[in-house]
Amino acid sequence: MGSTSPRLRAACSSTLVLPNAKLVEYLCKKIPEKQIGCVFIDPFVGAHSINENDNMAVNAIVAEIRSVADETKSAIGLVHHIRKGNGEDASIDSVRGAGSLIGAARAARVINRMSADDAAKLGIDEAEARSIFRVDDGKANLAPPAASAVYRKMEGVKIDNGEWIGVCIPYTLPDAFDDISGKDAKAAQKIVANAHTDGEPLRESSQSKNWVGVPIADMLGIDISEKKGKAKVSSIVKMWIKTNVLAVERITDPKKARDVPVIVVGEWINGDEV
Repeated sequence: MGSTSPRLRAACSSTLVLPNAKLVEYLCKKIPEKQIGCVFIDPFVGAHSINENDNMAVNAIVAEIRSVADETKSAIGLVHHIRKGNGEDASIDSVRGAGSLIGAARAARVINRMSADDAAKLGIDEAEARSIFRVDDGKANLAPPAASAVYRKMEGVKIDNGEWIGVCIPYTLPDAFDDISGKDAKAAQKIVANAHTDGEPLRESSQSKNWVGVPIADMLGIDISEKKGKAKVSSIVKMWIKTNVLAVERITDPKKARDVPVIVVGEWINGDEV
């Protein structure tokens, strides 16, 4: 490869970008020599000294990176940062700097760490949640978006020299209904029905002392004094309502003189379904 590609020379003439021709030549030599199939530049901002908001300059850099990929028949990934999101999940629009970077990319993925609230709802320990992250397809121009979110987890692995390194492994989210059976759903219906018979219908609101989740948690053996336990029971109750195992009705509370939502039995589960 020459000192500077014609494409980069043309781009640089208007953007004042000076390429590191020796580095480009070195990459074109070493990548096939070492039989490297995938190269990551991490972070992308550390690989250049241009204004990252300059679309033309970013295009010039990416054009040269693409030429290296073409010549070496390798894939090249650029790790780039996002703007501060004030606690909101990042999207492809959160990428910092020039939008031409995403326009030039063949594919883009956005990573979001699992939040404490999401971890609690799934019954995942907060310490474990710190190592779990979601990978979103930010630019689905190669294939349709995934039907469900893809999660990964960083796990520590000790290598032969005694050091520990982080390794990314596949991760499947736990299901709130793990170990929950049809018999449990039937038992929940009986709890709700008995409460009505006793004249103390169970409330939908988890803030109520008479919340339906309290006796259901006792029945399932789940500790709702902890945040993750309460969140799990709440998820189970919501799913039972969604699937008509339970239902919500409004009745008049004589003490408060207003209607309040209570839980009733939806469609009774028969023996075959159990």
